[in-house]
Amino acid sequence: MGEPDYVARFLSAFTVGISVFGAAAAMVIIGPTPLSPLLLWPVAPYVGAAALALLCRKRRFTSVGLLAASIWIGLLGSYAYFDLFHAHLDPQSGVGLVFVPMYQFAIIGVLLLIGTGVDAVADLKKKRGNSG
Repeated sequence: MGEPDYVARFLSAFTVGISVFGAAAAMVIIGPTPLSPLLLWPVAPYVGAAALALLCRKRRFTSVGLLAASIWIGLLGSYAYFDLFHAHLDPQSGVGLVFVPMYQFAIIGVLLLIGTGVDAVADLKKKRGNSG
């Protein structure tokens, strides 16, 4: 095997850091709630992005995709939760706790597929270059 890809590992570690920060920010913005287990769902996309980053830390383009997804879901989540629970407080704001994570998971999935596809193409080019 080749030497470890330190760029991919750095990107993965950075993604984990952003995910932890995003999860903490989501919990702070939503605020204390008597239904604490309900906070697990809004935090799940950040935990999922961090776990995927740790699993894919040897894949450069997948790591870039996950980093972009973490930044994007962090911005989306911060804006949406602030808007739902502080700027425009409404009795239906709690519905956002269900739908915002679904959109965040969709963003992670799309960017993960793109990054994995680019990594697969790069691997094919590398194999063709070594064999031909």
